[in-house]
Amino acid sequence: MKKVIKYLSVFLILVLVTGCSLLETKTKEYSLNGVHITMEDGMKEEKDEDYTVFLSNDNYIFSALKESITILSSVGLDENSTVLDYTKLVLKANDFNKTPIEKDGLTYYTYDSTVEGTKFFYSTFTYKTEDAFWLVNFACLYKDKSKYESKFIKWAKTIQFD
Repeated sequence: MKKVIKYLSVFLILVLVTGCSLLETKTKEYSLNGVHITMEDGMKEEKDEDYTVFLSNDNYIFSALKESITILSSVGLDENSTVLDYTKLVLKANDFNKTPIEKDGLTYYTYDSTVEGTKFFYSTFTYKTEDAFWLVNFACLYKDKSKYESKFIKWAKTIQFD
C-alpha cells in the first residue's frame, strides 16, 4: 500500500509541475495543398476528388475544399464578398435553415446528419483567401459531439492558408 501511495504522489507531483502536459494528446501541424492545421497527431491523408484536403482517423475527419472566387462569380460572389456572404450562400445551397455563428474570429455553423443509418455531428468553418473561399469540415459520431465540438473550434483557429 505504501508503494501505491508513493507512486501516486510522484505522479501527482509530475502532473502539477508539468501543467498536466503528461495527460495531453500530442498535436501535429499538417500541411497539405495550401492548408496548414494543428490538431491531434495520428491523422491519415486520404485521396478524395471532392476535397482539396481530406484527413481522417478512427474518431473524426477533417476536410477542406478550396473554391475559386472566379468560379464563384457565377453565383454572385466576387473579391468584395465576405466570409459571411459565402457562408450564407453555402447554407442556402444546402437547404440548411441555420444562422452562421461569428465568434472568436471564426465564421461557422454546426449540424447533425444521418448517413447510412449512423448519426454524425459536423462543424463547418469558412475562410477567405486572396483568390478563394474555403469550406472546412470536421465530423465525428454524434455520440462523441461533447468530446470533439470544442476541439474542432480550437483546431479551426489554427488553420492558415498559403
